[in-house]
Amino acid sequence: MNYFININRRFYHRKQLFLYIVADMLLIWGAYLFYCTNSYYKAFLSPEAVITLFYVSVYFSSISIFSVFKNRNRKDFKSNGYIFWNTFIKGLWYLCIRKEQKQVPFFANKNDKTIVLFSIVKLFFIPIMINFAIRNFNDFSSEINHIQSISINNSWMEILNNVIYPFTISLFFLVDTVLFAFGYLFESSFLKNRIRSVDATWGGWIAALLCYPPINEVLSKIAPLESSTFVLFENTEQTFLARLTMIILLFFYVSASVSLGSKCSNLTNRGIVTKGAYSFVRHPAYISKVLFWWITIIPVMKNSPIIIITMLVWTFVYFIRAVTEERHLSMDDDYIKYCKIVKYRFIPFIY
Repeated sequence: MNYFININRRFYHRKQLFLYIVADMLLIWGAYLFYCTNSYYKAFLSPEAVITLFYVSVYFSSISIFSVFKNRNRKDFKSNGYIFWNTFIKGLWYLCIRKEQKQVPFFANKNDKTIVLFSIVKLFFIPIMINFAIRNFNDFSSEINHIQSISINNSWMEILNNVIYPFTISLFFLVDTVLFAFGYLFESSFLKNRIRSVDATWGGWIAALLCYPPINEVLSKIAPLESSTFVLFENTEQTFLARLTMIILLFFYVSASVSLGSKCSNLTNRGIVTKGAYSFVRHPAYISKVLFWWITIIPVMKNSPIIIITMLVWTFVYFIRAVTEERHLSMDDDYIKYCKIVKYRFIPFIY
């Protein structure tokens, strides 16, 4: 009798392991298929990004299989895909019967909640960041070729405006998007970027998603920004001063991403960063990006004063992002200690 019981247990155990792998594959390759067939992503993603996402799917599939077999003897182990689909199915069932039964917790426990929410974060941001990183790499490569066209007859102001500025901007954007793509793709104890928590509030998610495609396109229709990174001012001198300031602002912006390193990701707490740009203010990336945008609209204000209201809308969105992030991170005692040391959100000694 014990022999047959052991056989049944082994069979059930192997069945569970197989189910975990299948659930992960459905999540990984279902997402990839969605990116390849959805009309928005087909237009948004470059061919290079689609190919990269294929290899990313292979990578996550390998990690999934390795994780399942590594943890096969743990009684409390469940794959991320299994937790995701189990929560999804339970959510659908709950929506169907909630009028007849008492309300039950949507997530089984805090760990499941973190896994599901971070899975959604990765599903949303990975294709965006990979696409941005590839586009920025192509822009950076073009700027490298452009450097070769520098003429010794050009003034140093013209060189900064037409060569150094676009080269620096493309480099900064490339570094920023590569770091964030890396942060979404890789998570380990070695990198010290394990997820502690994910923002579970509607306000936090709305504020963050409004800043990224495709959601930001909805806000852009309501509050369009009629400006450009390469906007020109009235003369070479003014353009030079503006672009020099913009380089400094974007340097501060990308230094925030460098300070985060492998912890780069939205809506998450992967450990509180207190060094680098974050030793000056609590939101260095937001304030530098918003000030950068304000400079780009200066030449447009004269002919289109309505753009000031538009820019105020986007400034407010990033202010709300900062507030909701702090509300989420304040659940971590390390962040409360950090706020006591770095007292200013945006501008040192002011606010």
